Amino acid sequence: MKAKTEREGNMLVITVGEAVNAVNAPELKALVEEAADEDVREIVFDVTDMPYTSSAGLRVFLASQNMMDDRGGRLELTGVGESVRDILAESGFITFMNYSTAE
Repeated sequence: MKAKTEREGNMLVITVGEAVNAVNAPELKALVEEAADEDVREIVFDVTDMPYTSSAGLRVFLASQNMMDDRGGRLELTGVGESVRDILAESGFITFMNYSTAE
């Protein structure tokens, strides 16, 4: 899985560098769980270089969203391209997930 993490205070930035699918989603989930200790109150997924996500990737984002909700925190997807935005819309995630589009 092409992904890296960076910690900025209580914010965790996860940069995803490839499509997320059933094969690599478990690696991304493990990365989030390992990096998001109890002090993390915000997770930002930079998906600028993620051209696609399958339902397995959506489950990782949902689990991360639920983790932040439980902590009173927030999650955001940044750099969302048109194809990923379409997937968020078709899945209904667009109604509850914070995101910003790629420029």
